[in-house]
Amino acid sequence: MTPAVLLENARIVDGTGAPWFRGSVAVTDGWIETVERGHEYGRSANESVDLDGSVLAPGFVDFHVHSDLRLFEEPTLLAMLRQGVTTEVLGQDGFSMAPVYREGGAAEWEEHLSALDGVTERE
Repeated sequence: MTPAVLLENARIVDGTGAPWFRGSVAVTDGWIETVERGHEYGRSANESVDLDGSVLAPGFVDFHVHSDLRLFEEPTLLAMLRQGVTTEVLGQDGFSMAPVYREGGAAEWEEHLSALDGVTERE
């Protein structure tokens, strides 16, 4: 199968702790098909992107965030994605926005945690 996208000429950080290396990453149907060391990939792709030495790394996990309320306003958290964060761990302090079992509970939690999580826009 021909890869849909070939990311070429990257400095690849593989997340193992090993030093970065120059290479290419082939992506098919949203999944990494191969990671190749060196400058030549040796196969064709539907689209090639020359990363010109930019760093290509796995997504980062942020283990301590307070984005609970922010997710209601901005579900994609684009600012975090732009920094390479693809996973956030919420509720690590023993509390979170959900589940809320009683009427008015969400507003009560929002007020209680506003110093950490901010306040959502209300209509």
